[in-house]
Amino acid sequence: MKERKNWIDYMIYLFWAFLIFTIILDLFLVPARTVYWVGALLISLLIYRRKFLPKPIYLIMAVMFVFQVFGELYFGFFYTLPHYDKIDHIISGIEFGTLFYFLFDRKIKDKKQLIWIAFLFSLSFEYAWEIIEYFSDIYLGTTTVGVVLRSPGEYINSAARIIMPAYLDTIQDMIYSFVGAVVFVIGGFILTRKRR
Repeated sequence: MKERKNWIDYMIYLFWAFLIFTIILDLFLVPARTVYWVGALLISLLIYRRKFLPKPIYLIMAVMFVFQVFGELYFGFFYTLPHYDKIDHIISGIEFGTLFYFLFDRKIKDKKQLIWIAFLFSLSFEYAWEIIEYFSDIYLGTTTVGVVLRSPGEYINSAARIIMPAYLDTIQDMIYSFVGAVVFVIGGFILTRKRR
């Protein structure tokens, strides 16, 4: 029997349409960055297809991701608001903690242990992302490390105003990712306690 579609399904389809539109738009703005959007679309399709996340959680994470995309691509907050990147890292810490929690939910019965494992995976992913940014700047000529104010179109080789050096930005990104992961842990323990 075929599963009946509800409003959550249609909101998820709208999210995918938004990602496809973003891929097409960014081909004209920063073609190299479209790799990120294509990867996000493929991963989101895989997560949905394999039912790794309950649909309501999937939709909440999609909304958070859209907020991040709007901040970077559509409104250029990454390039005009000095602390927007830090808010993004807090959100990412929560997002990835939640994602890893549900990925391992069926395999790990002890929920406290599961929360801590998801916490560690979240931090590992966030810290790996900082390494990717570092190599991207060295080998692709991007300016992803450091808080750099510029117009959103000046993504590669920009001579923009640096207001936070690369090393300080990376350390703060890691701290804010840690804060987001801690928020996930606190929320996870509160929710698992309520379920009992």
